[in-house]
Amino acid sequence: MTDSSVQRSVLLLNSHSRDGVYVSPPVGLVKIANVLRKGGVACDILDYDIDDEAPFLEKARRGAYAVIGMSVTHFQMEADLDRVWKFRQTALQSGRPSWIVGGGQEAAMNFRQWLDVALDLIFLGFAEKTFLEFCRRVLTQEAEGDARGPLSLLTADMDGVAFLRDDGGTVFRPAGALEPALFKELFFDNVMELDVDYAKYWNRVRADFESETVGAADFVFENVRLYTSSHCPRRCGFCSSQTFLPFSQDGASRILSVAPEQLIALLHRYKDRYGARMIQFSDDDFGIGAGAGMQRVTEFCRLVIEEKAQGTIPRDFRFSCQARVADFLVRGEVTEDALAAMARAGFLGLSLGVETFSQKLLKAPSINKVGVTVADCRKVLDAALRQGLVPQINIILGIPESTPDDLVETMLETCACIEKGCDVALVTRVEVYQGSPMSTNPDYTVRWRHWTNPHDGREVAIADYFEPRDPVIAHVCDHFKTAMAAELQAIKKERGWEGKTAHKRIVAFANLIAVSRLLERPDLVKRFQDAVEATCAAAAHKSLASAEGR
Repeated sequence: MTDSSVQRSVLLLNSHSRDGVYVSPPVGLVKIANVLRKGGVACDILDYDIDDEAPFLEKARRGAYAVIGMSVTHFQMEADLDRVWKFRQTALQSGRPSWIVGGGQEAAMNFRQWLDVALDLIFLGFAEKTFLEFCRRVLTQEAEGDARGPLSLLTADMDGVAFLRDDGGTVFRPAGALEPALFKELFFDNVMELDVDYAKYWNRVRADFESETVGAADFVFENVRLYTSSHCPRRCGFCSSQTFLPFSQDGASRILSVAPEQLIALLHRYKDRYGARMIQFSDDDFGIGAGAGMQRVTEFCRLVIEEKAQGTIPRDFRFSCQARVADFLVRGEVTEDALAAMARAGFLGLSLGVETFSQKLLKAPSINKVGVTVADCRKVLDAALRQGLVPQINIILGIPESTPDDLVETMLETCACIEKGCDVALVTRVEVYQGSPMSTNPDYTVRWRHWTNPHDGREVAIADYFEPRDPVIAHVCDHFKTAMAAELQAIKKERGWEGKTAHKRIVAFANLIAVSRLLERPDLVKRFQDAVEATCAAAAHKSLASAEGR
């Protein structure tokens, strides 16, 4: 039943984080909400990691939301579809239906399917201001008593949108090229204004977390995530980050980044307002290359070191980032000075997309690490460790071109890296990211999964992952999830960690043990179980030493 007394507003939804990921505020949605509220549009955020959806559904049932927008994912598209359709059907009960819209990388790169199965409209590129204008038009139209839609009128003269025409054809209007002034407004000015309940998230992680001393890098609960560049310069075969912005806008643009002085301003903002003790730079590649990109990083480090010496930044303030091995190589030699500067500034974690320790696979189209060898990876990792940094190595075990020998080679090298002081994050399958070079390469076979719409019975085929060519590797991928869950549960039970989130190093060892069992390699099982024992013993010794020192 229509309740005309309910003020119409906007609801933003996120997707639930992957299992094992430490929950943190949905920064992208918070940035959009800030733009809406500054523009006079009321906005709620439903964070599925931490919120109960019931009160938001009740508001939708009463007709509160004129627009419902979701930052959708592909890896858990089924759950996102369930939620979008639940809110669509609930809003219909009010007699005041909502426009159901989406945005972000996954929505843009798979726009046709999302429009076919769930969304009315997709926003392309960095669309905060476009989204604000759309919401204003919707609310103005309703206030003036006009009938709903159509989209062709609501989006007239609006770039950066995609939707279906009544005849089933697609309207795709790319966004304008991202200019430096707009980049600064969205990535710096807007971020300086955000108001986020960080304490709620930090307390949640602290309650869920276990064995923080197991990892090589100290864990800082009071951390914030920042995104400081427009897009990734790399050409990895499995990744679509490189193509998102060029695809979404009218022509390519150079990579834009937040300047070192602005990074310092953001640091002070989060330190002073929220009590942050660490910043995670969550760009795909914080370094953005060995030239001007790393000059930006080293200048930022210089400013941090200077302020720590002056006492304006606490000496124990920490940082982490994602980077690439190639960022630290000039003509094949490691730029150890850059790593040293990062260590002196207080960087703890340095996430590096190594992907594999097989030289053959590094050059395979699915990985495509241009200009990097396994020897280069070892050199950069060793140099980082010498400087006191903790590299986190990202490894893919189920690369389509992989053989069992390739897999074992990478697993043994990965274990050795952990023992030297690295942290590791492993995945088994190469998932399909729409828009990646692999996704358009017919040489790779895609495995599919399916979702059935509970409201109309329509079945949706979802590209899942790329099938390994070797039957043994395919067997590992098919049975890995169950095997890994069993191994991790066994470790948690033995250690008394049931109901807690195990540290990523323990998760990595559980991965290696599970794969070894699937390969029927008891020698490897024992090798990695022994590594778990040694790691936990070292962690216990560290905890005891810390307690005795207090």
